[in-house]
Amino acid sequence: MRMAAQKISNASAKPTQQAGTFEPCSPVVARGGNIKSPLGLTPRRSPRFANRPSNTPQASSHLTATGPDKAAQSPGMRKSSLSGRHSAAPQVGKHRLKTNVSRHVSGEQEASHQTSITWDTLTVTMTSLSTVPFLFLLVPQVYKNALQIMAGNSKALAIISWAGYTSGMFANLLLFSYFASKGEGSATFVQIIGVTSTAVLLVQVFIAGFFPAHFFWPIAAIITVGVVLGLFKMANTLDDRVWKVWQAVLGLIGLAMLPQTLCMAFVPTTTSAMPALMGALLGVSYVALEEFRLLPAQLLGLRPRISAWTATLLFMLMPLPQLANNFSNPASVQGLSVLSIVLGMIGNTLMIPRALFTRDLIWFVGCSWGATLMGWAQLLSFTIAGALSPVLFWTVTLVYFAFLSYVLSRDSQEHELARPLKSLGELFRPSAPKLAV
Repeated sequence: MRMAAQKISNASAKPTQQAGTFEPCSPVVARGGNIKSPLGLTPRRSPRFANRPSNTPQASSHLTATGPDKAAQSPGMRKSSLSGRHSAAPQVGKHRLKTNVSRHVSGEQEASHQTSITWDTLTVTMTSLSTVPFLFLLVPQVYKNALQIMAGNSKALAIISWAGYTSGMFANLLLFSYFASKGEGSATFVQIIGVTSTAVLLVQVFIAGFFPAHFFWPIAAIITVGVVLGLFKMANTLDDRVWKVWQAVLGLIGLAMLPQTLCMAFVPTTTSAMPALMGALLGVSYVALEEFRLLPAQLLGLRPRISAWTATLLFMLMPLPQLANNFSNPASVQGLSVLSIVLGMIGNTLMIPRALFTRDLIWFVGCSWGATLMGWAQLLSFTIAGALSPVLFWTVTLVYFAFLSYVLSRDSQEHELARPLKSLGELFRPSAPKLAV
């Protein structure tokens, strides 16, 4: 009878579990009033906090009975439940710490990703905006030339170097093919504008009698075919085999133009076509060796990049004849348009961030050279000749180099580099750019 009564008393002392609720195990009171967790661990409480209530709601909600269960608790059980609040607190705090750390890390990753998207989008926007100055780049010069021709003063167009502008137009055509293959829509549109506006300018020079006909008509035919095929490629209506053949032909033309332009830059009176023939022969030799697999593996498949580098070198040669003429004959700058030079400088400068962000060395060299030599150096020659205010020149200089400093700083932050100049080093050792998705 005593054993049965003891069992009934113990059963009434245990809290009941209602349907649909969960009650965790209560700590077990050991000898001496110490508390043992269900795993057998005995937490120790500091005497300093022995009588201080806990502020951990999660532990108290788990270990405090409610409703009828509270009335059924024995005094010893209520004591163990009260003390048990502190035993569960460290685990809850640890869980909270892990949660806060994970949230902090994920927040930093999200902020970094957001920064990446912002800078990526900003570089694309600047490249798109560069089409505006390029669209009106040669409008002032073309308008000025038209006025000179209508006034019967065609000799004023003699200052325009047809060789330099022709090399620039071929460079635009080669880069048009390069960017169309890469899918850079804004950069491709810029090259179309460059080809079209330069062609209009060269037509004026031809009408004025300063562009030899035996050079003009073959160049006009090549440019026309290149623009038409490029437009078909952008519309995805051109067969890939035809496009590859055209890229090979255009690369050979570029290799022929490069030494010829270089020769005419330093010897303007030359009429020999030997440099062009040597360049074309070099290109044909490379294509033949590549087709018969007679080249090392490192030199195979370089035709697209050779064409792009040829275009970049043509761009680099483009301002040299004009600069040489400006510095040797300062009075001749009166026939040039300062506004056209400034627009070209702005357009090339706006493309520098995207070229640096994508780690495209060819693109970066081309637009940086264009902004510096075709823009800033031309303005320097105008200032020396007295055709431009020194205050305006130094203002443009300050803004230009400040913008370059900002681009290097922002790009180094984006790629997590220690110093801004490391971005330039990564152009030769490109890493995967963080592009927006």
